[in-house]
Amino acid sequence: MKALKIILGIVVALVVIYLLLCLAGPKDLDVTRSAEISAPPAMVYQNISDLKQWEHWSPWAKMDTTMQIQYGEKTEGIGASYSWTSENMGGGNLEVIEADPPNSMKTKLQFSNWDGSSYGHWTLEELEGCTTKVDWGISGDQPLPFIARGFMLLMGMKKTMAKDFDDGLAALKSHAEEQVANLPTTYRGFEVKQEDFAGKTYAAVRQTISWDQMQSFFGQNFGAIMVALQANNLQPTGAPSGLYYTWDEENQQTDMAAAIPTSGQADFGEQVTTIEVPAGKALVIDYYGGYSGSGEAHYAMEDYIKARCLEMREPVVEEYVTDPGSEPDSTKWLTRIYYLYK
Repeated sequence: MKALKIILGIVVALVVIYLLLCLAGPKDLDVTRSAEISAPPAMVYQNISDLKQWEHWSPWAKMDTTMQIQYGEKTEGIGASYSWTSENMGGGNLEVIEADPPNSMKTKLQFSNWDGSSYGHWTLEELEGCTTKVDWGISGDQPLPFIARGFMLLMGMKKTMAKDFDDGLAALKSHAEEQVANLPTTYRGFEVKQEDFAGKTYAAVRQTISWDQMQSFFGQNFGAIMVALQANNLQPTGAPSGLYYTWDEENQQTDMAAAIPTSGQADFGEQVTTIEVPAGKALVIDYYGGYSGSGEAHYAMEDYIKARCLEMREPVVEEYVTDPGSEPDSTKWLTRIYYLYK
């Protein structure tokens, strides 16, 4: 009888201790972890929003080799989904229910051994230096049952989940930063090269004009600049160029200069002025073709810049290397396009 009382006492004590643990245990399994990734938000978001990319960084797929994934009809954007089965972790389903590229995404998770739903949430914030801050979290749609809270505390579930999220973010960081390191240098069929731009002094005429005035603007002012150079005993040191400070697509106008590099400065008068473009780093595309078709080369340059979060500086320089007067075949006209960056 005495032994029975001792056993009952131990059981009651254990029950009391467990109930105290339930009181102290987590009321939910909400967890949020963060990481900073040296990649632009659009690239990081692509790795999150495309569910097929999760195989590169998901912590659970790496932990459980028995996991089998079945993708839905969509794998990216709202409505994208996949289901999984696992000998060790059970089964479930994940669906993207909110998406705001490249800022945020929300997923709904349903586990086969759990009646309620959980929600994964992603928030991306662009930081300086082509860096993205990523917050990744999970929350439930209802509190944990009281009786389960002690077990969750004993098992350290929140710490385990936090570690899983940290591991996943570390893998996402590694994968995205490797993508940045291996970015292509060819966009839209144009190879973008990195060069050092030598500082240049230009004799130039600068105005804000409409796009349809550009041809006549160059024709009139290149001649005026040559006259000004000759009057001051100066020689051109390179090809005639266009210097572009703004490109206003809404109003179809540009702040630009017709310019010719020269070896020195002079008082050219009211029309022709001196413009200094300092030396620095530059991206270069060699474009061959008629001048009206160079827009695609500029779009290619913008793609390259956006992928790397580069900070540009004015002006954009176009060097018209080939003289159309001596080469009638426009497919052989070389325009060297420079984008200067910091």
